[in-house]
Formats: sequence, structure tokens, C-alpha cells
Amino acid sequence: MGTIQIDYQNDFLFKKGEEKGLEEGLQKGLEKGEKKGEIKTSIKIALACLEEGFSIEKVAKLTGLSIKEVEKLKQEKDNF
Repeated sequence: MGTIQIDYQNDFLFKKGEEKGLEEGLQKGLEKGEKKGEIKTSIKIALACLEEGFSIEKVAKLTGLSIKEVEKLKQEKDNF
């Protein structure tokens, strides 16, 4: 009977660990998705601001993107 009790406890602990791991993985995935969405939105706003003639510095300030990132977007937009 001792072995069955240990097996049950091990199985229970394994399932709890598995559930916790899945929850943490899901949370990390959601956070990554949110971050990706925020970046896409910032890029979209930056492109619209550049189209309106805003300065690179102003676009960076408004969007939270770095000046280098905005410069790259402007260069890509101009080459398009």
C-alpha cells in the first residue's frame, strides 16, 4: 500500500507541475502577443506621422520607438 500512495502523490505532483507550466507558458505567450501588437501599432502610427511630415524626433517621442527605428522606417517608406 505504501508504493501505491507514493505513486499517487508523484502523479498528483507531476500533474500540478504540468498545469503550472502550461499556465506560465500561456501567460508568456499572451504577453509576447500583446508586445507584438503594441509594436505594430507604434509602427503604424509612426508611418502615419512621417506621412504627415512630422520630424523623426517627434515621431520617436510620440510612439516610443527609438530614433534609429524611426529613421529606418522613414528610409523604408521613402524607398517604397
